[in-house]
Amino acid sequence: ERGIYAERMNANMVNNNFVNGDIVGIRSRNTQARTNTIAYSQFSAVATGVHLSENTNNSYQIMNNQFSDMTFGINAETANVSITLNSFTNLHAGVRARNLYPTINPFVIDVWENNFQGSAHGVYAFNTGANVQYNTLNDVHKKGVGIYYTRGNIVNVNYNYIQNYNPNTSIGVDIFNVYNNAINVNNNNLLNGEYGVLLQNLPFMSGANTINIEDNIIKEYEYGIYQSEHNLTNIKSNNLEDNAIGITLKGGKGSSVLENDIIGVATAQYIGIDVEMSEDNTFECNDIHYMEYCVYFRQTANKNTLLNNTFGDADYGVTLDNAIIGAQGTPTLANDNRWTGN
Repeated sequence: ERGIYAERMNANMVNNNFVNGDIVGIRSRNTQARTNTIAYSQFSAVATGVHLSENTNNSYQIMNNQFSDMTFGINAETANVSITLNSFTNLHAGVRARNLYPTINPFVIDVWENNFQGSAHGVYAFNTGANVQYNTLNDVHKKGVGIYYTRGNIVNVNYNYIQNYNPNTSIGVDIFNVYNNAINVNNNNLLNGEYGVLLQNLPFMSGANTINIEDNIIKEYEYGIYQSEHNLTNIKSNNLEDNAIGITLKGGKGSSVLENDIIGVATAQYIGIDVEMSEDNTFECNDIHYMEYCVYFRQTANKNTLLNNTFGDADYGVTLDNAIIGAQGTPTLANDNRWTGN
């Protein structure tokens, strides 16, 4: 039950309209070694708009299409695909990508300049690299961008606007169980949910991933940036405003938290940076204001360094809760943290 079915052939499909039915609008499988195009078409109230699979020798360009009221807008399985300038409205997931053979063919999907409105998930990818950049996602009910189980690939989630619908359960960017990847989550604008950026279940070994979280604006989340069990993450130059907890490090070691602006609400019981059972981290040149606790250490081991931070308009600057963080500075060299207006 398909509108168009293409197998073992080159295909350029333009200006089609697929409406109403438990069908796949376009199904393409094992097409030939060239670039194929799906463009300027409308997909409405079908099961899946476009389903690609086992296109191992070619690439697809899917651009300027409209997808609405269905389960998956684009379902790409083991397929190189570039997805640009499409609109996705009221779907379970706008783009779903997964690699069925990750150890044989390490694919990367490109998702650029698309508009997502009112869907449960914007983009989620399994076992594949991803460049998700310059997209607008409004009223996301669950997860804006999710990257899962990726091995040995690059992941870029940059320059996106993500506005979550449910402040209690939704996530802006979710990265789970990835290994040996270069991961960049930079220059995004994230608004309103439970987690702004969530990193969890990452391999607990030095150098397994290189993760940069830089220059993001993250507002009105329960947790702005939450990292669990990972080493050597760079969290730099983010603006975190009105989040219950700005940055969380739970487990892991050797991360750098540098030059972040973390601003709360004077009347709320907020935490700027929350550190639990994590060691050998550097917290430098952060500006933290309007919190109950600026930095809170819990059961934390030695060698955490606080250097040149500013804590202002808060109840507590640095709190040690069953934690030993080590000596800060020396008798001849101060760490130059500043407490203002506490």
